[in-house]
Amino acid sequence: AFVGQEWCRPCERGAHGAALVDRATFDCHGGYATSWYHSVGRVQRSTLDGAVYSEAEVDHYDDTVFLENDVISGGIGSMYGTLFVRNSVVAGGVSLTTAYAATTIESSVLRDATCAVTADSADFVVRNTLFWNDTANACGTFLDPVGTNDDAAADPLFTDAAHGDFTLQPG
Repeated sequence: AFVGQEWCRPCERGAHGAALVDRATFDCHGGYATSWYHSVGRVQRSTLDGAVYSEAEVDHYDDTVFLENDVISGGIGSMYGTLFVRNSVVAGGVSLTTAYAATTIESSVLRDATCAVTADSADFVVRNTLFWNDTANACGTFLDPVGTNDDAAADPLFTDAAHGDFTLQPG
């Protein structure tokens, strides 16, 4: 477990196991802040400057990565695995390849992406999520979620997102 630490190595990878990252800062701009293969992982209350990637073995449906209360710059990619993104701010989009039905993005902000969600399957849920400053909300076979499941496209009124202050202004 990484708790309250700053950490970066090119393509830091958890494989065939489990890990917890809590209140950590990963400064891996242009690389992977975390990468998971056939693992169960949780990243919470952390700031990740770099991409998050998870990949499961095709027949291992319990390979799950939880991202909760995080700020992620660099996007998220997931192949075959189950992914939960909750209460997080994600810049750079979410790309899902053959995502399993349990994949969920909820109560989050997807921002500053060419495509906020790219998927080759509709077998996942996006709900209570805000799309902000994205060129497109959805690409691939996934339909634009704005207007369903309380998803919307609007400015979240962050205090100063350009300088990392994601607290909300009144309104």
